[in-house]
Amino acid sequence: MEPVTGVNLYGSYSESFQPQLRIDVAGRILQPLTGRQYELGAKYVSPDRRLLLTAALFDITQANQALFDEIGPDGTDRYRALGETRHRGLELEAIGRITGSWQVNAGFTLLDAKIRKDDDPTVIGKAETYLPRTTASLYTSYDFNFGLFLGAGVRFVDAVKTSFDGSTRDLPSYTLVDASAGYNLGKWRLQLNLKNIFDKHYYINNYQTLFYGNVVGEPRSFTLSLRRTF
Repeated sequence: MEPVTGVNLYGSYSESFQPQLRIDVAGRILQPLTGRQYELGAKYVSPDRRLLLTAALFDITQANQALFDEIGPDGTDRYRALGETRHRGLELEAIGRITGSWQVNAGFTLLDAKIRKDDDPTVIGKAETYLPRTTASLYTSYDFNFGLFLGAGVRFVDAVKTSFDGSTRDLPSYTLVDASAGYNLGKWRLQLNLKNIFDKHYYINNYQTLFYGNVVGEPRSFTLSLRRTF
């Protein structure tokens, strides 16, 4: 729907069904992960098509999400299924060109993830673990007329909880700065990407468990690539 020139509104609903391979303490496979998602959003494109703005509200309900329970007698991880979780949030994004050569991208997400139903009444209403409440990013790049291009950006990830009752420490928030530089020569592009320029020490969690899930995030690193278009 386009109520005003350049503005488009949309809404969507979807359902999901995904079998799981994780097992519980009794050796049984968890029930499939099921979900429902509602989304309302808007997009705006400026008349000169140099600016794209998007905003979306979403509401996602999931049942049987796997939650680490304990280490089994055979040394493998055992999980249990949460009754029902609800993720509500807001996503904002802006992509625009200040000039023909200068581009800026920005994004922001606000997430409220809580447990709605479960056999354990003490976790109902608690914030879901290992999910940041807010994330944000800003990146800008500039193309010079003689083939050189430069870019830089910043990424922010909010702190995450590691337990429902606060018995373990949160993983702290972190902000990372990245940059890129390159040169275009005909069909060739040479590009250098730098991540975590200031070598920020931070932690992430890959497996939603404290036993071995918390790891140090990627330190300062760089990649150099050479590409050719045909």
